[in-house]
Amino acid sequence: MNRIAELVSDEQLEKAFKGTNYGDKNPRDVIKLGLMKVACEYHNGHTTQQILLHLELQTKDLKLTNKGRQYLYDAYTKN
Repeated sequence: MNRIAELVSDEQLEKAFKGTNYGDKNPRDVIKLGLMKVACEYHNGHTTQQILLHLELQTKDLKLTNKGRQYLYDAYTKN
């Protein structure tokens, strides 16, 4: 199992994205971009922000959590 799936399981991802419509975008790609935006202090849409909060990848004051930081690093290093 890869480290990203250990941080956020497919089941958690499915629950977090339930009722959303991102078209054909892969949910893990949405998370990856959302975390990069948080790290760069750019704005995410409300739904993405709520998903990142729900998955405990960002804080309410729009900072990455340790889990979010690890997910972002792993997403870009292909562990």
